[in-house]
Amino acid sequence: MRRPALLLATIVTIALFSTMPLLAAHSAEYPNTAAGCAPAGNVPAPGGKTGMTLYYRKLIGPQEKITTGDKNFGACTPGGAVVTDLSNELCKACTKLPGGNVIGGCAGIPADGASFTCQVNVVDRFTVWNSATIPVPFPADTCSAASPCPVPAVVAKAAAGNILLGMNRTTDAGNELRVDLLPDLHVQITPRGTDGNVVFHAELGPSPGLGPSFTVNTTSKKQSQIAQEVANGFIAMGYSASQVSNGDISGKSQDPQLFNGSSTRVSNIGTLNGTPVKFVSVQGVPPSVPGQPGMLVEVENSEPPSTTFVPAVSEWTIALFIGLVLLMGTWLLRRRLTPQAPQAV
Repeated sequence: MRRPALLLATIVTIALFSTMPLLAAHSAEYPNTAAGCAPAGNVPAPGGKTGMTLYYRKLIGPQEKITTGDKNFGACTPGGAVVTDLSNELCKACTKLPGGNVIGGCAGIPADGASFTCQVNVVDRFTVWNSATIPVPFPADTCSAASPCPVPAVVAKAAAGNILLGMNRTTDAGNELRVDLLPDLHVQITPRGTDGNVVFHAELGPSPGLGPSFTVNTTSKKQSQIAQEVANGFIAMGYSASQVSNGDISGKSQDPQLFNGSSTRVSNIGTLNGTPVKFVSVQGVPPSVPGQPGMLVEVENSEPPSTTFVPAVSEWTIALFIGLVLLMGTWLLRRRLTPQAPQAV
């Protein structure tokens, strides 16, 4: 009986741990591509608001999040300054969580290349790097001399036992947002009186700028029409129609309230016609009047919506089950090794 019991324990353990997702890193990039800025900047004139929200959870548990809120950036603010500010705001947001704490505090986060680890009830949840100009050498499989880590970027990685569910960026400043890359991309464009061309690009490499692009002009179009044209553009890029959905699909987002109305979602966006996608960029239109709300661009890169569901059993139930299996195996082994009294004739 010893071998069946040990085999059963091994199968259960492998089944549980093989379903745990890889602890991948994710970056939100703010490149210095704003037109008319000298020196180069990420935020075009006349400036506007940019914000970020990070979503995470334990392997088994409900979704949690931290957010920077909307931050005002002036014309031609460089990407490094945007990244530094957002990283610092995420750090402060961690300290406001119930039971939240930052190892070493947030004072050092404005330093280029600095990082912080957010804890909740003394348990590490995730780490964020301020990669303003210093590349983060992580993950090793996407960072090399031929393909360096992106800068300027906010880089996030889930701690062991956690999942990074996604990152959402919002902007009405018209600055380029680069997404690098969790499986799904969710986009919503709301002109708010500022119309023009929204540019989408999938970077394939190896040289910069290689990959398909498309443009959606929002002039005199409803949000639903814009979402449909964005969907058509991704299909024209080469993504299959089954990967692309649009309309009132806010329920597929990690944060449905941010995507009320019509939006577009592309699943498994990391591969296009068999070629790995390095990043996807979205760039809207800056406001025409300083201080006035411009075109709102919301971009979420996240795990598929199914990963946000809470399993029917808790982690304690799973631990108890494993313990019972191991106990049963020990009992069977001892029973086998214990001499049996001879039967009376």
